[in-house]
Amino acid sequence: MCKKEVERTLGCCITTDTYNLAERYAVRKQMNIYEREGREEVLTRDYLIKLIAEGVKQIAFSELTFSLGKELYNKKEHLHKQGTPQPLLL
Repeated sequence: MCKKEVERTLGCCITTDTYNLAERYAVRKQMNIYEREGREEVLTRDYLIKLIAEGVKQIAFSELTFSLGKELYNKKEHLHKQGTPQPLLL
């Protein structure tokens, strides 16, 4: 729909999959906000673009957090396999 405009807002390129996921969330959020508040400006294209951009940022942050957690977990497992004792949880 407006992927290029979202990319311009973010200042970077995004994958089509990320855009599609963010757009689905944004449309749902847009409708929820409109139903709650009844403000007409919520239904504008510009508002939707901002919501999609916000969704892309949230998806990127989630992916980064997951990747870092996975990497730290793998390092911890690697150390444990070498015989380094693991701290005990009380």
